[in-house]
Amino acid sequence: MLFGMLLGGLWFGYWIRQEGLQLTHLLLVVWVLANFFVLNVRWN
Repeated sequence: MLFGMLLGGLWFGYWIRQEGLQLTHLLLVVWVLANFFVLNVRWN
């Protein structure tokens, strides 16, 4: 659900062609994916 919202926001950023919004949103997507990876990987 959250990932779908992030993708929707990314599409919206490209649709209205706001470079600052695009960069901010890409950083947010990368941050969320990094957190998802860190929190869901089982560390040995």
